[in-house]
Amino acid sequence: MKIKKYIIAIVLIATMGVSTACTINNAKIVDAKINTAVFPKKIRGTWYSGNGNKTVITPKKYISYDGGHKYVSYLHVRHNNSKMSNKTQNWIYFFDRGQVNGRRWITIKGWNAMMGFGTHYNVSKLNGHYVLTTAMGEPISGSSHSYKSLKLARQLKNQRYSGFKYW
Repeated sequence: MKIKKYIIAIVLIATMGVSTACTINNAKIVDAKINTAVFPKKIRGTWYSGNGNKTVITPKKYISYDGGHKYVSYLHVRHNNSKMSNKTQNWIYFFDRGQVNGRRWITIKGWNAMMGFGTHYNVSKLNGHYVLTTAMGEPISGSSHSYKSLKLARQLKNQRYSGFKYW
């Protein structure tokens, strides 16, 4: 009988621990430092990748041009009670901000994304040029770089910088 009580107690403690961890992770969404609906000024502008794709980031929109197609995502503030719908399918939100390997990153997730780590973005001045780095996963890896001009992007398309992880 005592063993049964111990097992029940362990299960309850484990359940409370998981519940607390979920609350902490969900609290990230409403953190005042990241709960914003405006892209930082440093990341805004037009960026070009080495393969010629263009990305335009305005205060509230993320527009990418890839293979002749235009994709638009709208930045919104996400709350714990935010709902998913067809209306929100092109919405994105700030999920996290942090520092990895001495670089500051922001993480964006799709509004309706149920799983995944989001996409990480960093802007750094590297070799005298502002560079937008996009990465995925956890830990942050698979870095790709974009530049302020198409000419520079094509010139530096195979450039690798220290401090970033590549696939």
